[in-house]
Amino acid sequence: MIKDRYFKKGYNQNNKSIKLNNLPFDIFKKMVPSSKEFVDKQFLLLKEELTPKELKLNFSHYVQLLHDQIYADFLKIQKTGFNKAFSDDLESGELSFEKFDKFFLSLSQSRKVRSGGVFELIIENLLKFLEYPIDTQKKIDNKRVDFVLPSVDFYKKNPLNTVLLSAKRTTRERWKQVVPEVSQSNQFYLATIDKKITSDQLKEMEKYRVFVINTLQNIDSISHYKEAANMVSFEHFLDFTLDHQKRTW
Repeated sequence: MIKDRYFKKGYNQNNKSIKLNNLPFDIFKKMVPSSKEFVDKQFLLLKEELTPKELKLNFSHYVQLLHDQIYADFLKIQKTGFNKAFSDDLESGELSFEKFDKFFLSLSQSRKVRSGGVFELIIENLLKFLEYPIDTQKKIDNKRVDFVLPSVDFYKKNPLNTVLLSAKRTTRERWKQVVPEVSQSNQFYLATIDKKITSDQLKEMEKYRVFVINTLQNIDSISHYKEAANMVSFEHFLDFTLDHQKRTW
């Protein structure tokens, strides 16, 4: 019992502190930039040559481009981080399956969180570059919504002319988690680059008045995307939803 108590508190049998922060994944995390740092780096490079007009005409292209560039950047840094995290083990030849297993489990979980956060930041940065007024990460009907345009205050006064938007790189069943149950606004919009939404899923989303925003390339290449009444491109969303509603803001 005494051993267990000391171990849980981070002590060994000699009552010396165990360096818990030297685990491979802790080393890896220190080397990998935050989601915001990844997005800021690529967006700053993009802004050097991008104009608002060009972005608005080709929003789908730049959403996908930023996503792919950030992912490629992450893979490079991930390789360096992995080598550093296991450098001592590789030098000593004491490779442990348990260490690898824990590392990749933590890596898998963190990548899911990171990829979702990155996509939200991409959409946020691009919309702000076009100077759309926007509130981020606000609660509507007790559910957190990624973006409220123009603002939560406006929503309280004029919900019908407010745009509620969430961003999910992939949708699966998670879209239900972000849709307010009693949305007073006309529709709820879900931005994604997901190529695997089924026809049945789109029909179910339509029942909840959910419009899915996807890239032009994905819509043009997937037949049931083209046919879905509640699937629109990013360009269509800007021209026929945001710009239309903006007149009332």
